[in-house]
Amino acid sequence: MRFLVKAILAVVMGVCFMQAAACANLDRDRSGMRVFLTPEQAAQSALDELHKLGLTKDPSDEEFAKDLGFVSSEEVAGARLGSPLRIWNVPLDGLREFQPSSEPSTLLVDTHSIIFPILVKGEARSSFTVTGDGKSWRITEKGSPKLARKIQRQHPSSSNFLVLITPLRLQFLGDRKDGQLMLASIDETPHFKEILLGRERSAHEVFPEISPLAKNVYEQDQRIRQIMNREGARMESPRPIPDKAPMPMR
Repeated sequence: MRFLVKAILAVVMGVCFMQAAACANLDRDRSGMRVFLTPEQAAQSALDELHKLGLTKDPSDEEFAKDLGFVSSEEVAGARLGSPLRIWNVPLDGLREFQPSSEPSTLLVDTHSIIFPILVKGEARSSFTVTGDGKSWRITEKGSPKLARKIQRQHPSSSNFLVLITPLRLQFLGDRKDGQLMLASIDETPHFKEILLGRERSAHEVFPEISPLAKNVYEQDQRIRQIMNREGARMESPRPIPDKAPMPMR
């Protein structure tokens, strides 16, 4: 009887140990990166780590803080998270074929990423970008101080989100009003005279204006890819082996 009780206890303890080990690994993915249940938890954890920079006098910490956008490592101690913005992309292949009758919202591609501005005394200094699949979230980028400051200057609201057309170097604050996708540029765009900094306009107006350039850039990119593919195929193709070895020179 005692042997049976000890055996059961051993099995129970083993199961508990395995569950504890599994739980200990829940906060890391296969690559070893820390993951979290919510984007807010991921950003807060990164901020907690960032606060440690101000506790040391390590010159490398000072340099790292400045690279992130802070004035000094001491300033990091007062950093806090700002309001997050979900990030959407607009790919060129869809934008180049945009027609006035098209629905702009269908061009938006969810990056599954959220940017958290990092504020010091209410001023944007840096940012964290968090990426996830809805079940787990991880930090994928730290820094981007210029982007954080450009976003803050436009005083985003809780309904705003970030819309990026990266190949054209366009960045917008997006919103939905009366069923329309609205866009307001957060940067100067000298190559697009109608797109003014901070001016909110319907995507029905904005997309047709940038569609021709999107088409040109897309086609150029495709030509470059074709050339690179041909060159890669040529380099990988085996050279013919002669039937007979050449006679040595005398």
